[in-house]
Amino acid sequence: MSAGPSRARVTARLAQLQDAYDGFDVRQTTVSVDPAEFERAAEDRDVVAQVAVRVRDDDGRALVVPDGEGWADPGGSVGTSQPLVDTAVSLVEEETGVVPLVDSLERVSIVCVNCETDDQLYQLHALFEARPEAGSVRPPAQWREDPPADPF
Repeated sequence: MSAGPSRARVTARLAQLQDAYDGFDVRQTTVSVDPAEFERAAEDRDVVAQVAVRVRDDDGRALVVPDGEGWADPGGSVGTSQPLVDTAVSLVEEETGVVPLVDSLERVSIVCVNCETDDQLYQLHALFEARPEAGSVRPPAQWREDPPADPF
């Protein structure tokens, strides 16, 4: 797989975010994986981004969802044709029952996944900051005093 298409999609998404938000950090990282793991990562070629939304209530508590043995910010995958922020809001509402109002973009990570066959796949990971606008928490989601570990 050529890095061109995924890299171009990530570059386009990053430009959209830079037009919409000021002052967020951009991190870049490269991860090397074996061919089997690379194929799993490349299975859904339409996914260009992963998003997480850190929703805090008036008391400073974070909205979280179960993630294995711990807790995570709600979010998920965003396809090439889906609007980034609108999809992030929808994912949070679906997972938690809370409709977030996105205030800012905390950070973006650009991840390049390399394979020993010289294949590359790029993906954008975005962490948004938000507050609850409507809805109420639906279990298993809950409000917690401590935010979860950094998602990206």
